[in-house]
Amino acid sequence: MPLEPVRTLLMPPTDKVVSFDGVDDYVRVDDELITQIIDSGCNYTIEVFMLPRCIANRPIAVGWTYMKIQVWPDGKLEFAQAYDGSYASGYDAYLSGAVEVGYYIHVVAKHQKDVGAWLYLNCSIIASDTAKTGVTPDINTPVRVGGWGPTYYLDGEIALVRVYTDLLTDEEVLDNFYGRVTKDGLVLYLHGDDATETTWPDRSGYGNDGTVYGATPVTIKQSPLRSLEPVRTLAPVR
Repeated sequence: MPLEPVRTLLMPPTDKVVSFDGVDDYVRVDDELITQIIDSGCNYTIEVFMLPRCIANRPIAVGWTYMKIQVWPDGKLEFAQAYDGSYASGYDAYLSGAVEVGYYIHVVAKHQKDVGAWLYLNCSIIASDTAKTGVTPDINTPVRVGGWGPTYYLDGEIALVRVYTDLLTDEEVLDNFYGRVTKDGLVLYLHGDDATETTWPDRSGYGNDGTVYGATPVTIKQSPLRSLEPVRTLAPVR
């Protein structure tokens, strides 16, 4: 069974994250990634582990010209895939009030051509959409992590990004959350521990490395109080 949404994720599964300033920082992924998604039949899963510090400017965590995983000022989490050059003609899955700033969240977005789109938060499906009017999904370059011009840049941190040319099952989403990473269909795997000030290498084996523009790798695993699980406080021993 999928987990219920949890707001107490205090630590991503990495020792380092990539920090974005909310002004103009982003990472551009190799264009070959889009070719691989198109060759798969335009079906894909995108996974991102992130912490938004400020959402006033509607930051896009991962996106390309006509796809976005975006957080809105009211806390709305949205996954939209345009068809025929229009978001109105494609799929739009969202839930208002889903995101609070200052917490790490695990987001998974799935798109199946001509079938639907699904959005997960911390392993639970929070939104889906199966109604569209367009014919062709717009899957195109450039693929960006951490922001999109002119204003939709993330003020926050991203620990990892994974992209699959397949649809993860609920069980696989849960496995990924706990570090049992599904390898089938994995074509992009950006892990925070690998990032430098110039490059974010791809662990998938496909060479879809990211070029870093302004974002900064930061070491975060410093406090033993941080954990993926909700913190439980022990009562004093008497």
